[in-house]
Amino acid sequence: MSDDLDTKKTLKSDSGFLGAQSFPETNFDIIIKSKIKSAVPELSVAGEVPDALNKKVLQILKDASERAKANGRRTLQARDL
Repeated sequence: MSDDLDTKKTLKSDSGFLGAQSFPETNFDIIIKSKIKSAVPELSVAGEVPDALNKKVLQILKDASERAKANGRRTLQARDL
């Protein structure tokens, strides 16, 4: 439970959540290791997996936000992913 709370605190910055004016350049965790373990209970999860997955998700979100802006929208939609 503390992992979830820590992640929520990490997501919140002075400028808000991911919907801030510019995409955050700092690295922060949006992936929770225990949730990865729950998704693949038959496997062990190496320590570098959460960081690697986090980087991929942040890149996907950055690309999607650029697509939404290029289409004149301020709302990130599933089709942007």
